Amino acid sequence: MRTFRIALSPLLGVALGLTALGGLPAAASQRTLYVDDDGHAGRIGCDGTKPVARRVQRAIRFARPGDTIMVCPGTYTEQLTITGDREGLTVRAVDPWTAIIRTPRDLKGPSPSLITIDSVDRVRLRSLRLEAHTVEPCDRLSHAVRVRHSRETELRSLRIAPRGLATLGPCGYNTGIVVHRGASASLRHNRVQDFALTGIWVYGGGTSADVFHNSIRYFHATETIDGEYATGIQVDYRPRVDIRDNVIRSGPGPGWTTPLLLDGMGLTLGDGSVVAGNRVQRTFYGIVTDVDGPPPRAVIRDNLITEGSPDGVGLWIQERATYIRNRVSGYAVGAYADTGHDGAPVATLRDNDFRGNDILDCNDANGEALSIWIDNLGDTSDPPGLCSPGP
Repeated sequence: MRTFRIALSPLLGVALGLTALGGLPAAASQRTLYVDDDGHAGRIGCDGTKPVARRVQRAIRFARPGDTIMVCPGTYTEQLTITGDREGLTVRAVDPWTAIIRTPRDLKGPSPSLITIDSVDRVRLRSLRLEAHTVEPCDRLSHAVRVRHSRETELRSLRIAPRGLATLGPCGYNTGIVVHRGASASLRHNRVQDFALTGIWVYGGGTSADVFHNSIRYFHATETIDGEYATGIQVDYRPRVDIRDNVIRSGPGPGWTTPLLLDGMGLTLGDGSVVAGNRVQRTFYGIVTDVDGPPPRAVIRDNLITEGSPDGVGLWIQERATYIRNRVSGYAVGAYADTGHDGAPVATLRDNDFRGNDILDCNDANGEALSIWIDNLGDTSDPPGLCSPGP
């Protein structure tokens, strides 16, 4: 490939630069801009000789509201920030997961993210692969994607993973996706693997998220870092969430000595939240609901929590909510309810199946039936009679 150097007037240079990113249509039109790491693409695809941006951030800088940035196969070593007047911007891979956004060796910012969406509504990211280095020299990434002060964000079919095997060393990444500070987001069909602390994290009053059909995998090849405990999906400070049909799993893999996730889910839910149809496997605690502020009207139903730690608890209830038709097995204790103290609101457990745990299937705190237990199955209970043996 030859490079030609031409002296251009400032105005002509700007015009050609914009043409390389998709032409000069009327200001109100929505454009498709291509990015290719070799600097060339066609008008409607990656093959061609038309000059285009080599970096995704450069295309973002030239993007207008409603534009679509198509990222051709290749590796793009850069941090991305989407902010300013770019409402409705879409950034997507031309072919799923062939466009790799990789961390630079030296990350910028005190709590660095690979992609930040800040104060821009209706941004969409689709089918990108996000990678964090694990071999030094490199910095630990705080978040692969951070969404804040932005409404109706859509993150779909992203694959987030470390690059290399030293996934719990000084590099890698802490959190896959974080949604906070009044943002709202739809997170669907993403895969988040081998994070250090949290797969998906939603927090803060005024924040909301739909979290559907994601795969959270914690398959590290080495033991966990001392003093750090990981959670698949974490919800804090009572955002409204709808969490459905996700799969959360720890290892093991062949020949690996792997840590377990501490919590499959750690939840402090806002009013109207639903947690339904999820599968949690091979964790120390399956689903933990916590107490923080006024109790919500929330429903936790139809979840499958299995193959847990022989020292752990499948469903640890510290929150007034309704727990319906959950299936818990393979833990030390199936369900442990710790609500209702000193006149506080109580949890309701109805039509759950807690059979098949090692020590107790059904347990109410301190041997007192302070929560409401209705038609639950369990072979062992404390106090006796909380649950009924199955057929």
